[in-house]
Amino acid sequence: MKNKFIYFIVFVFLFINSSLQDVNARKLICIDSDPNDNGFLSNLEGWVRQNMNDGDEIHIGGSLSDCLAKAKNGDTIIIGCHGWGTGKGFKWGGIRYRGFGTGDSLHNVPPGFDTLKNVHVKFVSCWSERDPDGAGPDKSVTDKLKDKMGPQSNGNTVTGYTNRVFSGNSVSYTFEPQLTDTATINNFLRTGNQSWQKLPPVNRKPPAQQNQKTRLQELLDSVKGGAGKVTVSGITYKAPFNGTNMLLDTCYCNCNVDDDCGCTQTDIISIPICPTSSYDWTPQSSGVTSTFYSVHALNSKVCWVCGASATILKTTDGGATWISAMGSGVTGDVYNIYGIDADTAFCTTTPGSTFIYKTTNGGTTWTPVFTQSGGFINTILMTSEPEGYAAGDPVGGKWTILKTTDNGNSWSRMATEPTQIGSEAGWNNSFMVMDKYMWYGTNSTKVYMSSNYGMSWSGIPTPGVASSYALHFNNYVQGLAGGTGLVSTVSSGLSYMPATAPAATTSGLEGFGQTWWATAFNTNIYISINQGMNWAIAYTQTGSVYNDIDMASEGGCAVGWAVGNSGRIVKMSGDQLTALSLTAMIEGFGSIGDTLKVNVRKTVSPYMIVDIAQGKTDITGNVALMMTNPQLRNGDAYFLEVIHRNSIRTWSKAGGEVWTASTLNFDFTSSSSQAYGSNQTLVAGTYRFFGGDVNQDLIVDGADGLLVDNDAATFNTGYLLTDLNGDEIIDGSDGIIAENNAANFVSAVLP
Repeated sequence: MKNKFIYFIVFVFLFINSSLQDVNARKLICIDSDPNDNGFLSNLEGWVRQNMNDGDEIHIGGSLSDCLAKAKNGDTIIIGCHGWGTGKGFKWGGIRYRGFGTGDSLHNVPPGFDTLKNVHVKFVSCWSERDPDGAGPDKSVTDKLKDKMGPQSNGNTVTGYTNRVFSGNSVSYTFEPQLTDTATINNFLRTGNQSWQKLPPVNRKPPAQQNQKTRLQELLDSVKGGAGKVTVSGITYKAPFNGTNMLLDTCYCNCNVDDDCGCTQTDIISIPICPTSSYDWTPQSSGVTSTFYSVHALNSKVCWVCGASATILKTTDGGATWISAMGSGVTGDVYNIYGIDADTAFCTTTPGSTFIYKTTNGGTTWTPVFTQSGGFINTILMTSEPEGYAAGDPVGGKWTILKTTDNGNSWSRMATEPTQIGSEAGWNNSFMVMDKYMWYGTNSTKVYMSSNYGMSWSGIPTPGVASSYALHFNNYVQGLAGGTGLVSTVSSGLSYMPATAPAATTSGLEGFGQTWWATAFNTNIYISINQGMNWAIAYTQTGSVYNDIDMASEGGCAVGWAVGNSGRIVKMSGDQLTALSLTAMIEGFGSIGDTLKVNVRKTVSPYMIVDIAQGKTDITGNVALMMTNPQLRNGDAYFLEVIHRNSIRTWSKAGGEVWTASTLNFDFTSSSSQAYGSNQTLVAGTYRFFGGDVNQDLIVDGADGLLVDNDAATFNTGYLLTDLNGDEIIDGSDGIIAENNAANFVSAVLP
C-alpha cells in the first residue's frame, strides 16, 4: 500500500510538471540586427510576426547571449542571422563566429544554458546544419550549439539548414523630404497591424504586386504624419537559389506541415526601434575635478572612467552616484580603462614605465599584470572571458601588441608586431578588435589593420588625418577614424576616404547601426545618422572639453557616457519609460496572484503595440513591470491591454493613460470604469476581469464550459487553462464561473 501511494504521488508530480511545461511552452525569437537594414521590412521580421502567440518574446539586435539567457524549459528558440560561408559558422552583429564557447571566433552562451530541459532550437541561418567540408572533424553550427546544451537526457534539440534559407518577401519604401516623423513610420512597418498581417506570408503565392503596393500605401497613409509623405517603392518576392535559375529543394517551408512558415494569424508583437535624434543627455556629478581621459560603458547601470592624478571612478546605478575605485596599487595618470563588470576591470598608467593593472574587487585593490620599460600602453580590450588584447607605442623598433589568454592575469607581446616606421606612436582610446579584425590609430597619417587576429599587419593611409586620436567600427565593414580630420571606410579598413568632420579635431568616436557620435575637444557632442556624412550637435555643456565617449547596447539600443575636463561626465540614454505599477485581479482567483501580460498600445487606430511586458501579481493584484521601448514617450497617451491565460482580455479606459516622469500607476480594481467599456465584475469589493475565456477567443461561451467540464470529469489538476479559480483543481467551482459568464454573454469590449 505504501509503495502504491508513493507511485501515485510521483505520477501526480510528473503529471503536474508535464502540464506546467505544456502551458508555459512558448517561442523565444532572437534576430540579428542588420546594420545595413535602413528602410526595409526584414524578411525574417515579417516571417516571425505571422507566428507570435501570447507570452512569446522577440528580440532584434543586441546580444545573442542576452537573448538566450531569457530561455525557459520547454521553449522553442528561433535564431535568425546570416550564415558565414558554406557552413563555416554564423554572423551576429557583424562579427563572424565559428561556434560557441570562449576563445577566438566563438560566441559565448549564458550561464545555466546547459541546464535547460526540453528546449528546441531552430537555427534559421544558411548552412547552419552543414559541416564546412563534410569530412570532419569540424561540426555544424547546430551541433556546436547542441554541445553547449547539456547531456542528451536534457531532451534538447537543435535543427538548422544545409543550404540557403528561403528569403521570402521584401518591402522597400522611401520617405519624402518633408517627413519628420520617421521613427513612427519605421516602428509601424516593423510592428504592423491587423491589415498588414493579412498580407501574404512567406511561401504563399502573392497576389498582383500592384495590389500589394496599394494595400501597403493605404496603411502608411493612415499612420500619424504619413499621409502623402511615404511612398512604397517596390515589393519583391524572392526564391531560394544556388546559382543561375537553380531553385533549391531544401530550405523550403511547407505551410501545410511546418508551423515555422508563417501560416497562422495571431497577435502581432512590437519591436523596439531605437531613436535617432531623441536621445537624452544628462550631466552627472562625478565629485572630482580631475580631467577624464577614458570611459567604458558596460550597460545602462555600470560604467568605469579614469583620468589624471590617479583617478578611477565607477557607477553601478546608472550614474546617480559615482564612487572612487582607485583603491591601492595604482600610481600616476590613468589613460585607459576597460571594465568586465562592476568588480573586474583593467587600466593602464605610465608613471615612468607603463603598466597594466587589474582589479577583481571593484577597485579596492589593483594588481600589476604587465610592465614595460620605456613604453606606453594606449588601450586594453578583452574579447572574451579568457582572451584580450592591448596596443601600445613602439618599443625596440616594434609596435607593442599584447595578448592574454588567462583572463588578463598575464600578458605577452605577439611575435607578429608590426615594425615601427620613423617616429610612429599611437593614441589612447584608438584601438578596436572585432572578430578577426584589429585596428589602431597612429600619429603618422595611417591606421594599422589586421584581418587575421594580428598575425600580419598593414598600414593603411588616412588622407587628411595625420593623428587618428579616435576610431570605431560599427561592424567589421563600416568604420570611422578621426583626429585632425575624419575618414571613413566601408571595406573593413582596407582603404579610407575623406569624410565630413564634426569639428576641427575629433577626440572620440562611437557608433551603433547607422548612428554615430563624436567628441571634439570642445563643448559639444555630435551625432550623425548617415555614416558620418553629416553631423549635428547633440548636446552642449558650457565650459566642457570632451575627451572620450563610449556606448553599450541594451535592449537593442545605445546607452553610454562622455567624459572630459574638470570631472565632467554626461550620460546619454533614450527617452524610455521605466516603470508601470499595475493593480489587476481575476474574477475567480480570490487572493491568488497569477501572470499577466500587458500590451502598451497607441490610442489611435490601428492601436499599434509599442511595448510589451509580463509579470506575476501578488495576493493584492499588484505587479511592477519594466517598459523599455524608446518609442514610448512621457506625456503621450497609451492604452493598456491586459491578457490573462483564461480571462477576458481587458483594455484600460477610453482616452488612454499617460506616463509622467517615466512612471505610471494604474489600478483596474478601484472602479469598473477603469476598464474600457466598464467591462469588469465586482467581487468582494474589488473590480476584476471576467473569467472563463479558456480558449482565448474573446468571448465566454459553451466552448469554454465544455473544456472545463471535460477536465473536471477526468479529475485533472495543475496549472491548467481550465483552472478558473487558481486552486489547481478542475471541478464544479470552475464550471460555475464559465457557465454564469456564458449565460450573461460576457465578451471583450475593445476600442
